[in-house]
Amino acid sequence: MASRPGSPGVGSSRASGWAATGTWRSGPLFAGLAELPLWRGDLEQAKRLVAEAVPLVEADPRYAAPVYGLGMRIEADRTELAAWHATGLAERTRQEGPSDPAAWAVAVAAWERLSQPYRVAYACFGQAEALLAGTGDRDAAATAPAADAPTPAEQLGLTPREAEVLALVAAGRSNRQIAHALFISTKTASVHVSNILAKLGVHTRVEAAATAHRLGLD
Repeated sequence: MASRPGSPGVGSSRASGWAATGTWRSGPLFAGLAELPLWRGDLEQAKRLVAEAVPLVEADPRYAAPVYGLGMRIEADRTELAAWHATGLAERTRQEGPSDPAAWAVAVAAWERLSQPYRVAYACFGQAEALLAGTGDRDAAATAPAADAPTPAEQLGLTPREAEVLALVAAGRSNRQIAHALFISTKTASVHVSNILAKLGVHTRVEAAATAHRLGLD
């Protein structure tokens, strides 16, 4: 039975059939189909389709640019979703008691990365409120430092060395160039890159570079 337009399986099944032709046209088709799950809020499906489109178009800037742009839109939506998730977790500690200042600090850092001053202010208030309730120290509550929140690299589970490698990946360096810059072997650089892709949940160096740029890790 044919899938109706907009149904969950229609994008990936048709795209796979078109990709089998091996033509460059498959890349834009994947990108176009990725818009459907993006509108539905299925970011993982949209991300998978973009990841399939990237190797088909990366050799031609005319078709690569819109695919990369779509990938960055998806990552931006994922980041905002993560910020709301962090805020929700902090709100849950406030509801159940006691309110956790560390959870609020994570929310502060998440909204700061998105340059959302109102949301940052709200999370800072939650953090200050939690500190005041927990210690009664008004001076500590007044400062409500977000510095205790994990850095973007730490939140992604990256080691300091992996953060260095990611910055070089974002700069367009090859594994050989990364190895030379960090005084490590090319094989070790390759292992670091593979680990980084896995931790970021991406499939290509281009996606990793986009994530690094968005989070200020480049």
